[in-house]
This record gives sequence, structure tokens and C-alpha cells, in this order.
Amino acid sequence: LLGALENSLGCITLERGQPELARTILTRSVELCAQGRGLNEAASLDSLACAELACGDVDAAKRSWRRSLSLSRDYVNEVLEITCLGGLSRVATARSDHARAIRLAGAHSQAIAERSFVEERYWQEQLALSLDESRVQFGSKKSDQAWSDGLAMGLERAVGYALEEHIEAVADSGPLSPRELEVAQLVAGGMTNRDIAEKLFLSERTVEGHVEKIRNKLGFRSRTEVARWAVEHQLIGKTLEPPNAGSRGSGAGPNPARAGTGRKKAR
Repeated sequence: LLGALENSLGCITLERGQPELARTILTRSVELCAQGRGLNEAASLDSLACAELACGDVDAAKRSWRRSLSLSRDYVNEVLEITCLGGLSRVATARSDHARAIRLAGAHSQAIAERSFVEERYWQEQLALSLDESRVQFGSKKSDQAWSDGLAMGLERAVGYALEEHIEAVADSGPLSPRELEVAQLVAGGMTNRDIAEKLFLSERTVEGHVEKIRNKLGFRSRTEVARWAVEHQLIGKTLEPPNAGSRGSGAGPNPARAGTGRKKAR
């Protein structure tokens, strides 16, 4: 109970423009809630991540939101899962990973539209600000595509994507096809088109076409930029889903329980 009260106090403090103090309060809330674990801990971590991001500690915010999202999924609380998607979208914007930011924001928006809750105005405004920044930096055409990708994800797949667990989530939802992701991974590994063709049993001309499509879809001019993108998206060393593999299912019905957070209200 005390941890939940500290969570509410920390959120109010954050909304009043005191992120450092809010971070201190919410750190204490997490510590108290962790003694009992469960959803109160997940809710406090979600709030703490907001304060950490407001303090400019992007890495800490990412860790807290990922932990909160994992706990929320374990306890099947979709409201918290959706909230964490919005938070991790903001983290992606702060890291200049604008495609990821827009996809997560799209998935967040779609999940909210399908369920009977809305976020408080402060959190809506913070996500809207970061989304606007990503759209400006990424460009309207690519932003629209990334947004559509996010809308089509479904909650379960979006959670896997946010946690960076399944490379197929990127393949199914991102701008690149599974084959293009595979080629991008090999480009990042330093392989030439001829090397890639031999490895994938393709013609060199076909590989050249894949590389050109990858550059066009991502808005890049060089193989170096493609390689950097693959590294940033942690493709190196991961096993990709075969190009013709099936997609993952989407989440089930809502579970609006969100005890003690002071953050959500029914529509």
C-alpha cells in the first residue's frame, strides 16, 4: 500500500515539473513494491521510467520500461503493457531510432483504440511531443509507412518487438521483408554481393536488387548506412525467421486492472 501511495505522489511530483524529486520518490516506490512483486512493482517501474527520461537518463528509462513490460506481460495486464509501449517509443525517439519510435507509437495508438481506457493528459502530451520529433526527423513518407506497420502489429507482437526478443517482429512489421533483413544482416557482416549470393544461393544480380531496395526503403545512400542500421537494430548474431514463416498472433481481450498508479482513467 505504501509503495502504491509513493507511486501516486511521484507521478504528481513529475507532472508538477520536479523530475529529480519524482525520481527519488519513485525509486523508493519501486523498492517498496518489489517486496511483494506483481503489478504494483510493474506500475512503479513504469512511473519511474517516465521520471528517468525526464531527467535525461535514457538508458535507465529503457531498463525500467523493459522490466515493467516484462512483468506486465507475466501478469497479463494489457493496460500496463500498452503504457510501456508508449514509453519505449519515447526512448526510441531519444535514441534517434525514429522508425522504431513511430512503429511503437502506432501499436500503442491502435491498442488504446481497441480498449476502454485513455492515458492522463501529461503522458499523452509527452508521447505526442516525441512522436512529432520522430516524424520530422524521419520524413513524412517513411513515417506514414512506419505508423502503418505499428497499427498492424497487434499487442502481443508489439510487446515482443518492444522487448527486442523476436527478430521476426521486425520482419513482419518493419519496412524490410524477411529476405531483405537477411541481406542487411550479411551486409553488416562485411560480405560483398557476390559473397551474399553464394551464401543464399541467389544470383549476384538478385542480391544487388535487394540491396538497392533496402537502401530505398530506409532512405540510405550507402552500404555503410545499411550496416550501421543493422547493428543498431541488433541484427548481428541473431537467427532470422525464414522468409516464408508464419506470423505471430495478436493479443487477447483487455485486462484494465491498474491498481494504485493514479495514472489511468476509464473512458
